[in-house]
Formats: sequence, structure tokens, C-alpha cells
Amino acid sequence: MTLIAPAEKDRPRESGAFAWIVVIALGLMSAGTTGTYSIIAGSFIAPVCEDLGFDYTSFSFYFTAILLGLALGLPLLSRFIPKVIGKPWHICVELVLIAAGAAMAFYTEVWMFIVSAAVIGICFSFTTGVCMSDVIDQWFSKSSGLAIGLAWGVNSLCTLLLNPVITLVIEQQGWRTGCIVLAAVSAAMILPTSAFIIRLKPSDRSASPTAMIAICFRTERLPPKPMRATAPMKRKMSLRAWRSAMPRKRHLLFSVPFCSAWRNSPAA
Repeated sequence: MTLIAPAEKDRPRESGAFAWIVVIALGLMSAGTTGTYSIIAGSFIAPVCEDLGFDYTSFSFYFTAILLGLALGLPLLSRFIPKVIGKPWHICVELVLIAAGAAMAFYTEVWMFIVSAAVIGICFSFTTGVCMSDVIDQWFSKSSGLAIGLAWGVNSLCTLLLNPVITLVIEQQGWRTGCIVLAAVSAAMILPTSAFIIRLKPSDRSASPTAMIAICFRTERLPPKPMRATAPMKRKMSLRAWRSAMPRKRHLLFSVPFCSAWRNSPAA
């Protein structure tokens, strides 16, 4: 699904190395969001329910809330994606996602987990799925299918390697420490890629994070109002016009006596 029709002149060649780096960065961003809080989050169900005495059925609404949040966020994507992806707002969305995930380490009620899940689902709209496809369509004209498959492959590989590590942390240090570690790993995967690599269009590649912040908060200056000519200004303008015409008048002033003197001369 393409939300923005990419301009053909803005697309680089398929062999551009940076375009494939963007694909890998998109895979890492997806792994640090959907991979961590929708797949690896399943490792927290049993320890959380056993520790806090939750029912497995009630706690499973965590995943339902993620899907509801994603459903609420996707309609906003077509309007806000040019203003978010590759901009400082993208990092703000990811910080909200990380904060919602890290806050679960301090929760004691089921509804708290469900609220965080809804917030995380809304943030998913700008970090995976349609967002990834739209960015790839801006960078590739022919190999977009291969690029999307590579991005999801990076996502799957990172999730596969990270899942046993988080499970080990939960077994050794507890699920609350596991939530903090998961949030830290997610931040390490998504914040650098969004700040320095991921851009919506190839034309945005040269913009540094500082420049992107300046562009984001730049205010457009209005053109100056035309000045109304006052009476002194009009007299000054007429004086300048008369001075500019003086050489011609001076030429006519000296040519008239010369012609009259020549006509009165004996030679005439």
C-alpha cells in the first residue's frame, strides 16, 4: 500500500548502497517495535500472571489492545507520514513507545498493561507495516518487493536472536527487570536508525538531525508589505528623474544658440 506517489527523479538507482542501508534500518526499527512488544512480549505472560495473580484470559487483552491501537493509528498515517518519518517527530513517537513499554515494569493492574498496549499499537503505525512499505517505495522503483522482504527478514532474524536473551533475563532477574532491558534494547535498535539513517525520500538524505529539527520548527516569513509613496518621496523621485534627464536637456540648451549663431553668420 503506497500512500505517497514517489517522484521518479527523486529515486536513486537500485544499486545505491545507501538505499539498502535504509532497508536494514527499517528492519531494525520494525524489530525494535513489533518484534519486541508483540512477539517477545509473549514471554512475559506466564511470569506476570503468576506474580500478580492475573487471569491468562484477561491479560491476553494486551495483544487485543495493540491491534486496536494500530487500527486507530493507521488512518492517521496518510496525513502525518510526511511530517513524521525522518523528522524529529518520528523520534518523539518512538520515545513514547519506549516509555510505555518501560512503564510496564511498575504496573500492578491489568488495565495498566492494556493502556500501554493501546499506546504502543498507535505508535506501531509509524514504525512498521505500511510505514515501511511507503518509505521503501520512495527509495526503489523496481526492487521494492525484494527490499520489503529483506526488511522483514532483518526483523525476523533480530527477533529470533533476542527472544532467548530476554527469556533468560526474565528467568534470572525477574519480569520487571526484563521490561527495562527490553525497553533499553528497543531504544538501542530504533533511535539511532531513525535519527541518522531513515529518511522518507532520497532528497532528505543530506539533512542531518540538527537540520531536520531546524526545518521542523522553521517559521515561514511573510513577504514585506509594499510601502506607500508619500509626498516627499514623490518629490524626491521626480527630482531624480529630472537629474537623469539633465544631460539631454543640457545638450539641447547649448545646441539652440549654436544653430542661431550659425544662421546669422556671413557664411550662412
